[in-house]
Amino acid sequence: MVEKIFQNKGYENKAFLNRQNMNLGFNYSMDAENYKDSGDILINSALSGRIKNDKIIKQAIFLYRHAIELTLKAIIYTGILLEANELSEKEFKDSFGNTTNHLLNDLYKNAKKYIEKYLARDIRDNPKGLKIIEEGINEFDKIDERSTGTRYPANIFRKNNEKKQIDIFKVDRNLFGNNNEHYGVCLITLVENFDNFFNKLNGSFLVIYNIYESQDSRFELLPEKEWEKLRKK
Repeated sequence: MVEKIFQNKGYENKAFLNRQNMNLGFNYSMDAENYKDSGDILINSALSGRIKNDKIIKQAIFLYRHAIELTLKAIIYTGILLEANELSEKEFKDSFGNTTNHLLNDLYKNAKKYIEKYLARDIRDNPKGLKIIEEGINEFDKIDERSTGTRYPANIFRKNNEKKQIDIFKVDRNLFGNNNEHYGVCLITLVENFDNFFNKLNGSFLVIYNIYESQDSRFELLPEKEWEKLRKK
């Protein structure tokens, strides 16, 4: 018999997959922080000499990018819940349609209206914070627009569902920066500046979430199956 890879046994070295809060936005934010922490661990492992820099850079950038995506979705979901009582059932369900893609700039346009509304005073007192968020998102959008650049070495696809044979020797390689093979990223500034950026973005979510937590919402305890239906709308 082949031993299973995933085994639910023991306790000491077990990690729990299903521990979640009832609030969808909060769960997205927690996962985002975990992806960010995982990226930090990879980069710090390289900086300490435990692994070569080039072996972890794309993977770390992907983890950071996904942390951004999840945080933006956490802001949007929580913003929707905050204003749920002002929406019709159809409007409420339609609101989730803007969160199904992986495009950071598209997600940010949706999240920004909640940031500007619920953090108006903070933005007025410190406009640089919002600028840091926007410039950080633009940087990640340029380096990996669809979250595929850091996951695959090349884009292999057919246009308009064409069925002709793909020449695997003429695929579009996923290149970064100036597309030069000597283009590199400083790991120290990457981890430090991303930390500053992510604290601003995640801090925005926490402000909005705390406002939500202080209010009643008729959608607060929707069962997971209901959330799944809404996410598919």
